[in-house]
Amino acid sequence: YAMQRTLMMTAGAPTPNVWFRAVRASKIEETGKGAYRIEDRWVLKVKAAGKALRREQAGQWELIVPVEFAGGRSGIELTYDW
Repeated sequence: YAMQRTLMMTAGAPTPNVWFRAVRASKIEETGKGAYRIEDRWVLKVKAAGKALRREQAGQWELIVPVEFAGGRSGIELTYDW
């Protein structure tokens, strides 16, 4: 099964340092080409202008995606596959 989610954002002025937290889990592994295995159970694929980053926060892992505006618009496409 797979589910796709598209987020479209707009900004009236330049907006630096905006991030979207795509997932929080005990284990996130990068598998290549914008795909991440989440807790060895499912895969999240991310398409965005910037590269997603993994970070550890309070004993959990987060996958955060930079929201990069071009012409006042930004988009992030997520595919959840299990």
